Amino acid sequence: MLGFDRITFDPNILGGRACIGGMRVSVSLVLNLVANGMSIEEIIKAYPYLEPEDIRQALQYAAWVAAESIHEFGTNISMKFLYQERTHDNRPSDPPA
Repeated sequence: MLGFDRITFDPNILGGRACIGGMRVSVSLVLNLVANGMSIEEIIKAYPYLEPEDIRQALQYAAWVAAESIHEFGTNISMKFLYQERTHDNRPSDPPA
């Protein structure tokens, strides 16, 4: 995982999830903000302790993780099925609307 100097993993911070620079800001939070239409500038305004490079690396890290994942399923697999498989704990089983 070379080149991701702003992405950290610490079992004492958010249970070891991928975070930005050891802060309690997860990569998944940044991805959700971008996915829901926030610009880098809007994210920085909402989270002033972040820098544009933090957001870029979160996106690059997500792309790297997605590229490394190979799933061999039948041809009729749905995203809802994948979501349900990944949420076997106490989280809701339906994907967000």
